[in-house]
Amino acid sequence: MHTTERVVTSMIELLHENLPLLQSGPEDRKRAYFILYYARLIELLDGAVRLAGQMDRWAPTSVLLRSALECTVDLKNLACAPGYEHVVRAMMLENRSAVYRFHTQPAYDELVRQYGAERVEQMGQRAQNEFRTALKVATRSFPFLNNASRNLSVLNRFRIAGMERMYQEEYTFLSMVTHNDMSVLAFGDVVDRLPGIDGLWDEYAYSLCIRFIVEAVRYKTLLFGRDDELVQAAFDRYMALREETGRDKKNRTLMDLATIGAKTLKKRGLLPELDESEEINACSIHVPAQVDGKEQDWLLMFKNETHNHPTEIEPFGGAATCIGGCIRDPLSGRVYVHQAMRLTGCGDPRTPVEQTLEGKLPQRKIAQTAAAGYSSYGNQIGLATGHVAELYHEGYVAKHLECGAVVGAAPASNVRRERPAPGDVVILLGGRTGRDGIGGATGSSKAHKLTSLETCGAEVQKGNAPIERKLQRLFRTKEATLMIKRCNDFGAGGVSVAIGELADGLSIDLDAVPKKYDGLDGTELAISESQERMAVVVEAKDADAFIAAASKENLEATRVALVTAEPRLVMRWKGRVVCDIAREFLNSNGAEKHARAVLAAPQLAKAQVAGATFSEKMHSLVASLNVCSKKGLAERFDSTIGAGTVLMPFGGRRQLTPIQAMVDKLPVLHGETRTCAGMAWGYNPFISEKSPYHGAYLAVAESISKLVATGLCAENAYLTFQEYFQRLGADAARWGQPVAALLGALDAQADFGVAAIGGKDSMSGTFENIDVPPTLVSFAVAAGETQDIVSPEFKLPGSKVVLLRPAMADALRPEAESLKAVWAQVQALMREGRVLAAYTPGMGGVAEALFKMCAGNGLGFRFDDGCTMDELFSYAYGSFVLELTEPQQIGLPLGTTTAEAGLTWQGNTVTGDELRPTLLKKTGFGNLDDMYAAIGYGGFSAQKAVNRIRDELKALNKQQQAERDATVPIPGEPGKTRPAVPMREKSEDGIVVQGLSNCLVKFSKCCTPVPGDDIVGFITRGYGVSVHRADCPNAAPERRRPEEAGRWVKVSWGKDVKQSYQTSLDIYAKDRIDLVLDVSAVLSSTQTRVAGLNAKTTADGFALIHLEIFVADSEQLSAVMRRLHQISGVMKVDRPAG
Repeated sequence: MHTTERVVTSMIELLHENLPLLQSGPEDRKRAYFILYYARLIELLDGAVRLAGQMDRWAPTSVLLRSALECTVDLKNLACAPGYEHVVRAMMLENRSAVYRFHTQPAYDELVRQYGAERVEQMGQRAQNEFRTALKVATRSFPFLNNASRNLSVLNRFRIAGMERMYQEEYTFLSMVTHNDMSVLAFGDVVDRLPGIDGLWDEYAYSLCIRFIVEAVRYKTLLFGRDDELVQAAFDRYMALREETGRDKKNRTLMDLATIGAKTLKKRGLLPELDESEEINACSIHVPAQVDGKEQDWLLMFKNETHNHPTEIEPFGGAATCIGGCIRDPLSGRVYVHQAMRLTGCGDPRTPVEQTLEGKLPQRKIAQTAAAGYSSYGNQIGLATGHVAELYHEGYVAKHLECGAVVGAAPASNVRRERPAPGDVVILLGGRTGRDGIGGATGSSKAHKLTSLETCGAEVQKGNAPIERKLQRLFRTKEATLMIKRCNDFGAGGVSVAIGELADGLSIDLDAVPKKYDGLDGTELAISESQERMAVVVEAKDADAFIAAASKENLEATRVALVTAEPRLVMRWKGRVVCDIAREFLNSNGAEKHARAVLAAPQLAKAQVAGATFSEKMHSLVASLNVCSKKGLAERFDSTIGAGTVLMPFGGRRQLTPIQAMVDKLPVLHGETRTCAGMAWGYNPFISEKSPYHGAYLAVAESISKLVATGLCAENAYLTFQEYFQRLGADAARWGQPVAALLGALDAQADFGVAAIGGKDSMSGTFENIDVPPTLVSFAVAAGETQDIVSPEFKLPGSKVVLLRPAMADALRPEAESLKAVWAQVQALMREGRVLAAYTPGMGGVAEALFKMCAGNGLGFRFDDGCTMDELFSYAYGSFVLELTEPQQIGLPLGTTTAEAGLTWQGNTVTGDELRPTLLKKTGFGNLDDMYAAIGYGGFSAQKAVNRIRDELKALNKQQQAERDATVPIPGEPGKTRPAVPMREKSEDGIVVQGLSNCLVKFSKCCTPVPGDDIVGFITRGYGVSVHRADCPNAAPERRRPEEAGRWVKVSWGKDVKQSYQTSLDIYAKDRIDLVLDVSAVLSSTQTRVAGLNAKTTADGFALIHLEIFVADSEQLSAVMRRLHQISGVMKVDRPAG
């Protein structure tokens, strides 16, 4: 098996080294041969895999593998040995001549049948002559061939490649086990006697071959030019950053990839606020805080944490200790933790219990109990949980995502940081030690199995919230914190890590460690992960004073270790040394382990919203788990503890618009401040599962955009990441997922100038054959002032609402410079007081943003005609929906807020209230808030509510269909009918329809009429009158069907025309540099507002530019067209129609 491994590994390495010849190069014989051999190699390996999966014996597979190795040698020679293409040609001609010389069956018989024996003899002679000529040419490059055909042997081909050793070992081995001679029979007897080796490929070599085929798919993609250049370019940028930061000689690791962005930005001097120290606490930055009108230097710390493994096993305890451990990281930095956020990932909690997978808890049980555990702990210690969200994806059935993030702050003057000196005392502060949590750290790195629920319970830590509260109070006391030289919280590894990291030399007395009960041995005392414990280093003279300060808070504090001069970690238990390790060894990285990563070409996900009409899509969207209200869940958590909350979790007088970033004032103990800190998250599992690169890039963009939409500055933002991936093993394709995600995050950091200065990872999201989606959550944090904060709910009826959109680098990813410009524009508008509300679209696109912005104050929204459903229901990351204080010519107009609830699209209003009275009556609740709360607490289910109004839903759908199909008689034409036209209160389109009033009017997109055009109307089925230009081919008399005669009506422009109408232009021109720039200049000089511009070059060198613009009337449009026609090279400017 070891030999087989080397064979396959060598093939992979050879192809990696010589891949450039596949991608580019002259279209000559050499490259043609290279491609031919490459395709043959894929065929051979594919056949080997198929045989390995079907055959009980391994010999046929080795035949293919031997041929594949020969093929690989020829590939290397083609790439590295000049003139080898002549050897290949000679070998091919020799094989062809052999057919004639040896009468090879059945090819020779077929030739004779087609051409006759005499002609075949002549063909054979010609083939032999061609071979001799080719062999002479090959001998010029490789003289040792001596112009003898036998010297084209396999051995000489290996010799040219410098691979004689491989021939002697690997190739000989493969030949031995495939040739039908005595050696293979003897070898077969040996193999048959070995236990558990029934089929050489069953385990090891088979998996290697599969891995090769996975990579071969990528090679084939590269060969035909379909590989994603984006990821390759990102990797090249990463390599350039390694060189810039002087890390090009170090190993390429996931940690290097995750941290090099911050290192680069720091080297460039772009992280002036970054706080660095030797302590390992949390992400830390300096912020200026205004306290009672005076500026103070404060430390702002933040941290994210996951407890996926214990929460999956024991949801309440796992989630409780998740927030507990998260708090202690910044708390060990001596700051007061004052706000928290919870983000979780779950399967569908509506799944019936009987459908629960074997070896799993029900998703409903995990979701509800984990929320109870997290909220119980946070509420007990007095931590304001300002934002709660849960993501639903079937992949999280593999293992629940339980993620918490916290923010803490304190005056920098409260924090003392010094290197421990010999003689200093280590004090264990807080809880006592038990067996709970032993093995929790290693358990979190394991994929779950069917038996994990039964065998991993002891690895779940037990939380004690009141002790954590006491630690918070003590560390808020300046007198106590100034005695601490260094501090570490107890997490993974217990005493051995928490104390072991504090200084180079330590002598730890395990007998002094306070115990919950007797019977713990030295190992248990050293590695127990019991919670609510801190290890602090103080000078010997301060030890008694610190213990006394702890006693005032009713906290146990015990001397457990001394700092020593000798750099060794020594632990003693019951009078004997049980651990004595050199610090040099502890500081080493251990044995290296190498892995290969294959990055699949990204696929761009599209938002999936069911329904054909606007009403259907909206109902589908807001009813989906990832968009629907999480108020019932969020209200389990206290968001106001500490009286520093700036934004409530849900905004508006109805408290229904969810905030996008939590914001709290800094926890000033004495005095008043307006300085605050905000935190937001970004991530979409449905994008990441298709392209981890795009998922991570957009996670960063989304998290920063949420801060900007809340009134904070992108320039002040810092990031921390939460990475969560499937079990990687030795699968190169699996390793490619975190690599691609980290490349996306790195590109985002470099593009936006925002650094990730911390994070947490977990690579164990696998259960049997189920994997979590590639998860990289970006948490963004920034400080600001409370007077700049903007809440997301619409404030007033009658407000104009616009959409600011960045230019797009592809269908999902915004162009970096454009997005930064949009951030700057939003920030400027907010500082000028011109924005009432702001929201950046997330998983549900612009439609979700508008719906939720309306909910808070019970307002409605009426869309402008320029909007399309595709724009509303597609992903729009990096865009901003803004409610303006007054109309302004910026962005894309979306519409106007209304006093009446509901979204009005082309005359049809979607309110969601049609069934409210019936729903409340049949469920027995007095109002919807009570029902939502009952659902959140588990006393009632959403499915029950739907079941009780199912008949009403069907009746409503039937009524809506009847309205669409309704007809009315045509006046003066007995027996003929036309579709009924929906009515509305007022028409604002400036169109008068003969014989009808108050009807819905829409402008046809095929010809986009504007005031001044001759127009005609067509009554559509159930959707009002569609207005066409009279010269539109779709309105031409010859195209009107007889049965539709009654549906064509006369229309004209009225007096109440709008200020602008959207229309289209097509420009045909000779392609040249700056053509688009000249077009833009004309549009700017004529003050023409642009909704869209698309340019492309035809195969014959001409340019086609399609414009979507807003004009007042046909006169203005004609003036614009004349100016455009005057541009050099422009041949025609048309208004498209039909």
